[in-house]
Amino acid sequence: MSFVEKHHWENALPLLEAHAETFCQLSSGNQAHQLPVPKALPHQLAAVRGDRTRVLALHYPPPRSPGYLTSKGDATDATTRLLASAVNKAFQEHHLNFDQTFDVIGDLYDGPHDFKVDGRDFNFETHFFDKLSPEEQQAWWETKVGTLFGIIVDEIVQRGRKGADVLAMGVLPRKWWPELLAAAVPLAREQARRILGLTYLPPYDIAYPSTSGGQLPPLTPDEETGRAPSCGDIEIQHPCGALSFMSLDQRARLDAGLQWLHRHILGDSHVVYFRRLTPKFGDYSEAERRRAQADAKAREGGFEGQLPDELDRPPTEEEEKAMKAAIARAGTARLCGGKKAVEKRLDKPFAQVTDAELSALLDDAKAREGGYAGPSPLDQQLTATQKKSRIAAIARAGTARLC
Repeated sequence: MSFVEKHHWENALPLLEAHAETFCQLSSGNQAHQLPVPKALPHQLAAVRGDRTRVLALHYPPPRSPGYLTSKGDATDATTRLLASAVNKAFQEHHLNFDQTFDVIGDLYDGPHDFKVDGRDFNFETHFFDKLSPEEQQAWWETKVGTLFGIIVDEIVQRGRKGADVLAMGVLPRKWWPELLAAAVPLAREQARRILGLTYLPPYDIAYPSTSGGQLPPLTPDEETGRAPSCGDIEIQHPCGALSFMSLDQRARLDAGLQWLHRHILGDSHVVYFRRLTPKFGDYSEAERRRAQADAKAREGGFEGQLPDELDRPPTEEEEKAMKAAIARAGTARLCGGKKAVEKRLDKPFAQVTDAELSALLDDAKAREGGYAGPSPLDQQLTATQKKSRIAAIARAGTARLC
């Protein structure tokens, strides 16, 4: 009797193929990235790696991405190359390919996509899921959960894993992946019990690094207020931010998350890669970054007074009010196409644009979005019919956003 080696993803493979087909139909022909087969760790590391599945849960692959791995098992895009480098910099004696760094790699949106849609960052919910019909959303959810179900069954049955350690990086991954995994785990445990002929459910839990659990460092408090910026308990920002604007304490959380995921094989080594990227971009804490961002927005919105960092005293109530008003003006201007677009439209410097004119421009943008094709009140007096049509279009645009 000949021995036939099982596929690494024996139970998952048909479910992965079913979801890829569903995704292709729902995304107008986009091809899903295939789940890689991880390469075995070196013997010394395999002996200490433990019984946990190492999961990297992301948002979407970048445009023109050929897949998660090169033919040699290395990472293919900037984000995953950063993560691979961070782990390898911590090792003294071993070099791991990317296919040895994680056991499971996945994205919410399964295929490559452009970074921008109509000038805005691509968003799995806004630009994909929310555009599906209820039936299509259900089909996506069921097949996506099905892939995780199959993966977990294989991890339990073939490799004796007892749980998964998950790095969900970015806002939407932190929202969606815990829900998807929570739906898949009980189904997978029951199926694994049947396959193994057990009288009890085999253990398999999902864990995330957290501030409350002590795995992720908290954000540094603001020196002026003594309060730290708000931050989710398991929040780890997406690694792509480390190439531009990520604060020092968010970089520390990213390093700590990788340290936690690979704690068994790293031993006494420490991940410090992302913190050492910082000097090129400024050694800022999250509180300092947010304050600098608010200062920049205030200047953009026309605030001409002294900023909090320029004062040798706390700002007065009037100064704070003026600064907040300028920040709001800058935000409204962005929604209207930016300061230059506002100045061109109204033929005057931004400092001379009134709040009423800004509000009218914003309503114009909403009205156009809702299908209004008539004139603007900034150009002429509207008739009663035109006013009614414009108001209805603004309401339609607001309702569409909620849907």
